[in-house]
Amino acid sequence: MPVSESFFALLGIAPALGRTFVAKDSQRGCSAVLSDRLWRRQLAANPNIIGNSVTLDGQVCTVIGVMPPGFAFYPGAAELWILLTPNFSPPPDQLPIGIFARLRPGIGIAQAQAEVSALHAAVHRNDGKERDLVPAVHNLQEEFTFLADASLKTTLWVLLGAVTFVLLIACLNIANLLLGQAVAREHELALRAALGCGRRRLLRQLLTEGLLLASIGGALGVGVAFAAIRYLGAVQPVEMPIGARVEINWPVLAFTAAVSVLTALLFGLLPAWRASRLDAIESLKGGGRGSVSNRPRRLTQALIAGEMALSLVLLVGAGLLMESVLNMDHEPLGFRPEGLAVTGVTLPANRYSDAASRLQFYDRVVSLLGDRTAALTTGLPPYVSASSVMHISNRPVSPESERHDVGERTVSPEYFEILRVRLLRGRTFNVHDRPSSEPVAVINDAIAREYFAGEDPIGKRICIGDPGEKNPWRTIVGVTADEKSSRNYRQIGWVERGNVFKPLAQDPPRSVSVVVRPAGAALQHRIANIDDGVAIGDTEMMEARFGRLLAYPRFRAVLLGAFAGFSLLLAAIGLYGVLGQFVAQRTREIGVRMAAGATPVDVLRFIGLQAAYPVTAGLAAGLLGAEAAVRYMGTLLYGVRPTGPTTLGIVSIALIVVAGLATLLPARRASRVDPLLALRNE
Repeated sequence: MPVSESFFALLGIAPALGRTFVAKDSQRGCSAVLSDRLWRRQLAANPNIIGNSVTLDGQVCTVIGVMPPGFAFYPGAAELWILLTPNFSPPPDQLPIGIFARLRPGIGIAQAQAEVSALHAAVHRNDGKERDLVPAVHNLQEEFTFLADASLKTTLWVLLGAVTFVLLIACLNIANLLLGQAVAREHELALRAALGCGRRRLLRQLLTEGLLLASIGGALGVGVAFAAIRYLGAVQPVEMPIGARVEINWPVLAFTAAVSVLTALLFGLLPAWRASRLDAIESLKGGGRGSVSNRPRRLTQALIAGEMALSLVLLVGAGLLMESVLNMDHEPLGFRPEGLAVTGVTLPANRYSDAASRLQFYDRVVSLLGDRTAALTTGLPPYVSASSVMHISNRPVSPESERHDVGERTVSPEYFEILRVRLLRGRTFNVHDRPSSEPVAVINDAIAREYFAGEDPIGKRICIGDPGEKNPWRTIVGVTADEKSSRNYRQIGWVERGNVFKPLAQDPPRSVSVVVRPAGAALQHRIANIDDGVAIGDTEMMEARFGRLLAYPRFRAVLLGAFAGFSLLLAAIGLYGVLGQFVAQRTREIGVRMAAGATPVDVLRFIGLQAAYPVTAGLAAGLLGAEAAVRYMGTLLYGVRPTGPTTLGIVSIALIVVAGLATLLPARRASRVDPLLALRNE
């Protein structure tokens, strides 16, 4: 990454070894600062590296410093920084300029934007086209967050909502269990009250027990969180913004402690309050069956309904995320990535300065690897941009025709065959498309639909960029099918961008990607045998490129699915516990029913109805909540309808089945009650 002298000083980061750039370095030739990763991986962490030299594109650069571990700046892949000097400066067309500045105290983005706009207008006073392109000023941290992923904030809010739902379900379970425990401990609490224990003391005792349980749970949760963060830090399934660190610190621990105490108080207060209000005389006279055992069933059923509703919301969200990943994974891409291997090649500028030498090298690469096996290209899916302007001969220039929405790629004739891209009309490139022949181009169907709707594009002349010697007019000779590419700064969804292909022989670049089918062994070594002075990148499979793109959506879906599954398990446990308590409390009633002629099937139906009411109410409330939640998740979905019947139906059936299984065991236990034994015990 070429940078100016004040780059590191502006960021305020000191090097771990050596120093960063100073004014005198501009008079000393090429100077370089290394990243910690590059220093350790490529140079074996040599402590004497300062003052030694490295060769970049044939130019010798002196290493003056090594940055500390963890230092990163956009682009995050940059591992070496070169000082821009009059003697070392990339060609202007290969150097996108980003200007970074620190605002003075009291100065806002709006003021900086106004000043930059005025400067730009003054510099380009006589250039209408450049004057209309006003540079924008942005907050750097916000830009890093955006570059990590435009849906990152939505993802984090969705996951926070999932965690909150699971916590609520667990708390509702605890509240139900404590209500039931109050019944089991009614005789004990009545005896304490009869011996002089006041209501406030009983309340304090029960809340203390709840706080103890919550504290143990919070401590266990922190331990699990430490392990989970270490694991996620090792596998790195999500690309976080540059400079962001995920760690458990004191604010996080304080938040965890506060949540533990708050949930214990909120969800333990009602059961404790009800238990402290029992009538000691009546409880002791009734053998431990006082007013608590007759508490309204509506509260318990409402809690179960709430658990079911929250579980349904999570299940629907997880189901739609998984469906989106499956849709992306099985979407036809317009080419076949299976069995394709890719590596990058960059030619040294000093030895391959002209088009003829570059073309000679590329011809040797294709000849060595086999023209039926290898192809060269300047861009590959899924990372393909479309920001160029395309002019069409004999059409007037208008704002509509100067949209920056066209992709530009240079490819060898073998590209379309190796990638299995379908030819729709005309022809692709061949050996006759050389520097001395007529400039030609192949467009994809997206260009044909957008710019040549209702007409045949074959034979039309186009130009990418402003026409001139560098950008000649090209005749369209073919139309190919579209290739799917990723959406800018979003991991979910495919787009079909307009692309113009140029023959590599007519415009050979310094850097290309070498694509090989089938993947052969020692690809880098074979290319290095031609010229060991060229820079050759790591070889990766095309399927791995797409797998990396899907890693984030897949991880997000799996994580939300795990929360949803855990919430469903908690809801089932809660339903089972409540029904078990119901059966234990109604043993006498069930015995009376069976003594009066009720069959085991009737008892099963009776218990099933106790579960049906809260489950049905929970389903209804959950469906309404799911619709609202899923609409918020719209940017995380692909190829699914938020209110589609398939996912809602499957999730609803799954919830009913799990609720049925949770109901079955208590219902069977109730159906086997011996009426004589139940009445005798009473």
